Amino acid sequence: MPLAIRLAGNMTTFFLWLSSVAQLFLLVIYFSLNLSVEPKSVEIITLLLSILFCFLTIFFLSEKSVISKLTYSTTSLIVFLTYFLMNFMWDSQSISDFKEVTIGTSGGVIFAIITGCASALSLGALSKCFSKDLLYIQLTKGVFLVIMVVSLLLALNVFLLTVGNIRSDIFLIEDQMGLYQRPGKIMLMLYILLATLFAFMQQHIRKHFFWNLSALCLLVIIAIVLIAHSQLIGSNSGSVTVVSIMLAVLCYWFVIDTEKFLMLEKPLKLKQTIFSWITKKLILYFSLLLILFLTSIFLLGDFNFDVSQFRIFGFGSGSNSSIDSRIHLLKDNFLIQFSYNPIFGNTIVDDLTTGSGTYTHSLISVLTHLGIVGAGFFLTMIFFIYRDIYTSQSECNNYYHTNSYALFRLFILTSVILFTLFTAFFTWTPLWFSIGLLGVSFNIKGSYYS
Repeated sequence: MPLAIRLAGNMTTFFLWLSSVAQLFLLVIYFSLNLSVEPKSVEIITLLLSILFCFLTIFFLSEKSVISKLTYSTTSLIVFLTYFLMNFMWDSQSISDFKEVTIGTSGGVIFAIITGCASALSLGALSKCFSKDLLYIQLTKGVFLVIMVVSLLLALNVFLLTVGNIRSDIFLIEDQMGLYQRPGKIMLMLYILLATLFAFMQQHIRKHFFWNLSALCLLVIIAIVLIAHSQLIGSNSGSVTVVSIMLAVLCYWFVIDTEKFLMLEKPLKLKQTIFSWITKKLILYFSLLLILFLTSIFLLGDFNFDVSQFRIFGFGSGSNSSIDSRIHLLKDNFLIQFSYNPIFGNTIVDDLTTGSGTYTHSLISVLTHLGIVGAGFFLTMIFFIYRDIYTSQSECNNYYHTNSYALFRLFILTSVILFTLFTAFFTWTPLWFSIGLLGVSFNIKGSYYS
């Protein structure tokens, strides 16, 4: 049957596929364009269009349960956000600060969750299209490769434009001015989204060797460009997190391709996953890949490339200012800020005690800023997210809970949470983007084909 006739056979499905792909494509473009130190106004158009296509996706899904029937993970997320935002508004008494912490593209929690959830919804819609007609799998795999190529070209373009402003003594741009936090967050969210597109397709075309190899190579090359760019602008967190996610994706790919994993007949449970050969394999692969990566970094010295001039190596000083400053803040300020209001916390406690910006760069900042009550809401949310990831496939009948995708959700989300635990404030946008993208499931019946 001709392609046009097959697509026209069910126009609703076609428009659903088109709106979902457009949402993902536009969001990738938005993230890729925002890798520069100074964002440009034109980029907001791509973000708004991405959100518009998300609404179109919901419209073409024609399923009230997507919005009306909330999962436990979604409900607990809403409860935590309500508590946090009410506290912040009461404590700060500032509309501009409230706007920045909610929809600001640099540190907005709501912005990060919405973009993550919109992408998760689009993937669910694509999976439903796959169940209607296998042709959409072939179309999507080609589009996803195009998305990765476009992202690579945009990231490479930003890097080449930036490298022209490099200093002569160290690997850092001249007018860095400390403006590296936002691009560092954006590049991680971009890479997590691209990795998720790769993992999503594994459920459908795992045996397509050319697509798998091409997508995997593109992910590695994009990671290398992002790592180099992050060091060029002085973002250690961008480098470390992108490396971690890259290695995590490679480990995930190795595990799901093993005969033992392919032979699994029953849905995996969380306890079975953690205390099984899967975790042992993941740790083994991750350790070997990390050693290989570090070895390749130091071998660059044989090509007259001095890696000690990177910020992550202290620009040759032998120390790492990022690690040292975080340890200092934790030791000196945590108890002071936590004791200010241990039950309910205070979202501007650093302003009131040790000084603006001296908050603990760790996930335990939930305790200092939201107190024991807020920390309880947060842990409850995390509990339901992990419980949701390993809800039985037979109960849900959607793509979120297949064995391969559930393992990816578990591995990547855990990696992001662990990084936040040791190095980032609890409002860190990649954390909330990951929760929206990988932690929340939507009720899209029939969005499963394998």
